[in-house]
Amino acid sequence: MASEKRCSVRLLVFGASLREGSMNDRLASLASTVVAEKGGAVESATMKDFECPPYDLDVEQSTGLPAGAQALHDKLVATDGFVIASPEYNASMPGFLKNTIDWVSRFRPQPFNGKQAFLMAASPSMTGGKIGLWALRQPLEHLGARVYPDMFALAQAHHAFDDAGRIKDGKLQNWFETTIECFIDLVEAAKNYPHLKKQWVEFLGERPDKETTRVEMGETEKNRLSRGVGRRRRMQQFWRAYRREAHGGSRQRCPGRGPKLLRYSGHVRQRQERGASWTVSWPPAIGRDRCYEVRQ
Repeated sequence: MASEKRCSVRLLVFGASLREGSMNDRLASLASTVVAEKGGAVESATMKDFECPPYDLDVEQSTGLPAGAQALHDKLVATDGFVIASPEYNASMPGFLKNTIDWVSRFRPQPFNGKQAFLMAASPSMTGGKIGLWALRQPLEHLGARVYPDMFALAQAHHAFDDAGRIKDGKLQNWFETTIECFIDLVEAAKNYPHLKKQWVEFLGERPDKETTRVEMGETEKNRLSRGVGRRRRMQQFWRAYRREAHGGSRQRCPGRGPKLLRYSGHVRQRQERGASWTVSWPPAIGRDRCYEVRQ
């Protein structure tokens, strides 16, 4: 990819630590360097640029959204994706990072939806902070961000950097660079192939209404739905039939989708049934029951 001309890709990169000289700030700085080397443009920031008071609906209604949330919102809107180097606090993400995400989610439309994200961490521990990254994925994915499957966790980070700010271990440095490059490739593809965009729905209750449901749809989805009236009608028929049967047994055939669609209650898992392996995927759900597409 280095020999090919890359389409314009701009990424927001920041370390989610407040202290000076943070290992995660150093990792974010290294990521910015690699992005630039791989042909991307970088918008660098620090967590202090996005500091917010504790989220309070009364404060939001009386004084509006804070300057830190506005700053992160504006940078997300101006970029094609974002990279966060987050410390791990007690096997989770930092509270101030989650607080800022909560504030930014109050914008309409909220800017995480559809954004490509790459998560990484640096820690003195042997796990490199990866447990905290799993916690960080949850709110971002809930808000519609497309979090890259691979995450980078740098263990024993207090000994990992050389004087030039790169990772001492050549193999780790190479893995870091190739992972960043693959992420940039994905951002580039998502930006230049708009059919990859999707609708984001936040559904919080069993009866959709304006108090519990948010739907945000890009121009691509609007156009596709306007052209696909027949498919939309079939989907409407399916969901109407599904709602009628929503409180049936824990495992029944769902109407409208043929014999390959089953409804399961509980967690998604692989099943062995009559000697065949069934893999259960996770499309959107209604209410407590979920429909899972089952492929043999």
